[in-house]
Amino acid sequence: VSEHVAARAKPWLAKKKVDVRLVGAGVTVDLAALSALGRELGATVQPLATGEALPRRLEQLAASLRMPVVRSPSLELPSSMTYVFPRKLPNLVVGEEVRVYGQLAAPEDGKPTLGRLSGELAAAPWELVSEVAWGAGAERQAAIDPRLWAAARIAALVASGGPSAKKAIIELSKRFHV
Repeated sequence: VSEHVAARAKPWLAKKKVDVRLVGAGVTVDLAALSALGRELGATVQPLATGEALPRRLEQLAASLRMPVVRSPSLELPSSMTYVFPRKLPNLVVGEEVRVYGQLAAPEDGKPTLGRLSGELAAAPWELVSEVAWGAGAERQAAIDPRLWAAARIAALVASGGPSAKKAIIELSKRFHV
C-alpha cells in the first residue's frame, strides 16, 4: 500500500520541494507501515509516544521540525558485525538516536575499529565516523541485547515473507523468548 501512495505523492512532493515529517500517534498506529511510507517518500518518521511526558515530547517534535535531516543514511560497520538490523535506516533528524542491533561474529577484544554513518545533508554528501569498541566481558554486554536483536531479526523475516522465514521465526522466538 505504501508503495502506491508514495508513487502518487512523490512526484508532486519533489516538484514542490516539500519536506515531509510523519508522526505516529495512537495505540493502533502501525509504525512499520508508516516507516515504509516514510522511506518511500524520503520523510522522517517519529513516534509520538516515547515514554516521556506528552508536553516534553511535543516540545521535542516541534524542535525537530527546525532541525536538518540526514537523507538516505547508510551504516558501515566492521565485518565482524553480522545480521545487522534494521538493514535500511530511516531518514534521521540531526541528533536523533537510532538503535541498530547486530550479531558479533568474532569480538576483537580491545581493538577499536571504525563505524561510518553516511548520507545526504542539505543536498550534500555527509558522513560521521566513530570508533566502535567492544569486549567479551560481561561488563561490555547487556542481557537484553540478544532479545532486542532477535526481535529485530524476526521483524525483518516477517517482512521478507520467504518460505524459510517461518521456520527461522519459530526458532528465534523459542531461543530468545520473544
